[in-house]
Amino acid sequence: MKYILAIFALFLFSACTTVTKQDQTQYMPRPPIEEQLSDDYNKKIAVIIPEKVIRSYTKVIINSALAYVLRQDAKISVDVFLIGDENEKTLVNTLKKIENDGYKFAVAAFTLKGLNSIKNANSKMYFYIPTIHKSKANIQNDRIYFGSIDYSEQINELLKIANTKNIASFYDDSTLSNSLNYIVLEKVPNARTYEFIKDKKINFKSLIYSKGSLNGAAIFLNTPIVESAIISSQLRVYETRNIKLFSSQIGYNPTILSLSQVNDRTNLYIANSISNSDDSLSYINELLEQSIDYNWIAYATSVGVDYLYTEFMNKDAKRIFKEELKDNQVIYDIRIMRANGFGFRED
Repeated sequence: MKYILAIFALFLFSACTTVTKQDQTQYMPRPPIEEQLSDDYNKKIAVIIPEKVIRSYTKVIINSALAYVLRQDAKISVDVFLIGDENEKTLVNTLKKIENDGYKFAVAAFTLKGLNSIKNANSKMYFYIPTIHKSKANIQNDRIYFGSIDYSEQINELLKIANTKNIASFYDDSTLSNSLNYIVLEKVPNARTYEFIKDKKINFKSLIYSKGSLNGAAIFLNTPIVESAIISSQLRVYETRNIKLFSSQIGYNPTILSLSQVNDRTNLYIANSISNSDDSLSYINELLEQSIDYNWIAYATSVGVDYLYTEFMNKDAKRIFKEELKDNQVIYDIRIMRANGFGFRED
């Protein structure tokens, strides 16, 4: 039965989704004039993705939008435009073409570089950007909505639990890890930092004791799951005592349960802003080989499509998510989770 449903979902995907490359001159055939005048023609969403920039998130964002449409049985189409990179001239021209083809709503997986192109395109479309938090954006536009979670507020909540000035931060050379480490240092300038260098043999004893004892410290694991599991186990091996471990959304992944021993994560606190309670939506995402319950990009995209659909396209439809928008930014709850032997529970 699972395979039958998977095939059915993929059939629906091909039926309601169009994938378009930027270098094609024609995006979609124009409908007859009577359809152009109907409200139904405007009930379509352009998913605009610079796939060379966001890489693995490409599939996640496309599938999240599709899963939502299937779950709501929404009479709208999801049309994907793969634009390569965020070259400003190309992006501005692409946005103009998409708008000229009758699109009013877009999910745009841009970085800050791509965001600035919206202003230069003088677009009248409504944009939802799941990859950026408004606090990072230097643009004022009532038609642009932001959906990224707030890592800074998550770290604030974790620092309240830490309740100490003895703060340490482990990070690696990835963009997100460096950003999280920077946020910790902004809030605690004297925090001790430890760089985990991937693909290099590490003397953990020397690393852990390189800046004095970590006994009694609040330690932020600003690293991906695999590195966090290794670090937590080494802290136990070298008998670092009376510590608390903290992770923001980067650590909310069930993989941590299989990669670490229960004793390694006894004092691990994880900030989480994903609050999905719709089992049907979870299952459709699983058929499309992703998890809306642990992947925040999938969750943020779904929240945005939910808002565009119920606020503008079909006001009779019931929202799936409870998150509200304030000043065009999605506001997420922050729950502190603990990783026990079999799963996560709220602290």
